Amino acid sequence: MEQLLNKIEAYKKEVDNTVAADIKAVEEFRIKWLGTKGIVKEIMGEMKNVAPEKKKEAGQLLNEFKTFVETKYAGLKESSDDGQQSTGNAIDLSLPGDELPIGSRHPVTLMRNRIVSIFQRLGFAVAE
Repeated sequence: MEQLLNKIEAYKKEVDNTVAADIKAVEEFRIKWLGTKGIVKEIMGEMKNVAPEKKKEAGQLLNEFKTFVETKYAGLKESSDDGQQSTGNAIDLSLPGDELPIGSRHPVTLMRNRIVSIFQRLGFAVAE
């Protein structure tokens, strides 16, 4: 039990001193501590070595430690998200949007104009 307490305290200090500069570091933190083969799962696996009369106390300590790590992860994720947004390309919503192209003539109108121009070159007049 004492060994488990010492481990938890050492890990708490390590987690508390962790600083993540970017999203990649936050993800590495999550994998190291909360992943399926992470340290929290490893410590939870050591519960089988604790005496039955001390399991309740050890379980509470482990749950507190897990909550502590999850809270730290949430804080790191939040701070890295804020940092990413502030350094990213900001969009100025007050600027006018891109101009859309007006469009083009209908294919039937294009053919009609082409036919009219051909007949005009042949000497015919257009009456509408």
